[in-house]
Amino acid sequence: MAVQLLGGFDERLNSGEDTDFGLRLIGNGFTGVFADDAVVYHSVIPVNFTSLIKYSSQAYYIPLLVKKHPYLRKRLFLSLFWTRRDFFFTLALLSAIGTIFSPLFSVFATIYLASVFLTYSAIHGFLKTKYSIIYRIVSVPFFIVKDLYNLAFFTFGSLKHRCFVL
Repeated sequence: MAVQLLGGFDERLNSGEDTDFGLRLIGNGFTGVFADDAVVYHSVIPVNFTSLIKYSSQAYYIPLLVKKHPYLRKRLFLSLFWTRRDFFFTLALLSAIGTIFSPLFSVFATIYLASVFLTYSAIHGFLKTKYSIIYRIVSVPFFIVKDLYNLAFFTFGSLKHRCFVL
């Protein structure tokens, strides 16, 4: 009933359509209830380089989600970046260009690289293996590429939906 009342899912969103629908429900006075007997099935996606790049494409729809629900901007890092990590990557990319003019810019690139080195390996549970340092070093270029894709999709989505989010 609520699905028809609110016009269903927004078909422009290939990602985040459930979030949008939930926010519209709440905005229209609906409340959630807990159903301990509910069963939800989610697809399990293996974490590999290809799936991380594919997941990055979802960033294209986030600016539209923020445009539809402007109060979400308060939850963004510095009201502009989806995450703190997106901020550091953008800063690192700009600082890599700036390093041509001044080596001081390399500080931001160093902060970003340190976050990749420490964060992603911890997420994947490789800290306990004896090859954790090798994994961290080898994974850095892959996550730089992933973050570059993420930034590209945020940028294209921001331009398409006329709502700037990085």
